[in-house]
Amino acid sequence: MKTNIYYNLFIFWLVLSAQTIIGQTQDSTRREILFPFTGGTQTPIGDLSSQYGNFLDATLGIDYKTTKRFTFGFGFDYLFEAPLKDVSMFEDLANDYNQFIGIDGTPVYPRVKGRGFKLEMKFGKIFPITRQNQNSGIWLSYALGYLQHKVRIGGDLGLFPMLQDPYVKGYDRLSGGINHSIFIGYLYLPPLLQRNISDIPTYSNIFGLYAGIEINNAQTKSLRSFDFASQVAPTKTNIDQLIGLKVGWIFTLNNKKAD
Repeated sequence: MKTNIYYNLFIFWLVLSAQTIIGQTQDSTRREILFPFTGGTQTPIGDLSSQYGNFLDATLGIDYKTTKRFTFGFGFDYLFEAPLKDVSMFEDLANDYNQFIGIDGTPVYPRVKGRGFKLEMKFGKIFPITRQNQNSGIWLSYALGYLQHKVRIGGDLGLFPMLQDPYVKGYDRLSGGINHSIFIGYLYLPPLLQRNISDIPTYSNIFGLYAGIEINNAQTKSLRSFDFASQVAPTKTNIDQLIGLKVGWIFTLNNKKAD
């Protein structure tokens, strides 16, 4: 895995260096603070795909864009509503009819879904396609952060103590670890529009759009001291991978028209 990470970082650095060496034409780039609001999906691949289906992904962030079209920022992703594929940890809790029976003898209907979050620092570069709008183009970025996920167990659990705190911690498979991600997509920031306020010319644009694909690669470990399903203390390091499709709005702040 380390070899793949170093290779991806090298390719990312090489592309950015090549852009600088080739040189740039005179453009109208500007400094901006970007606030992305994104919706999308994250599809588990590899070992993680045997546990969960697709996560829904909601993203908030902040990025600073320089006049050289470099971007620096932070992002937070909330992952939720992933169907649970592997339910083996609940087998010993159900009866012969796959029902959960509460202490009063009535059926209990737990609701289980995969949930998680991702917090990361990002560094990227925008590569314009046309000279008419030098602030828009292919957006390539690398992020380093933390990924955590678990089985969220809820629903009607009032009379089923084994799925309540503290016992539920032995079933939720809480895991977390360092995550590396690469994003490639297209960012559109519209040209600044001139408007006159009290005969003073000002320039503004309100929002942009972006869309692209993100690949996540995390090394995670269990954050629980004991797993009831396997009856052992989990110590294995897992390679958790996700590939995501993101589409969102970007609100801008402190726009300035270039000289």
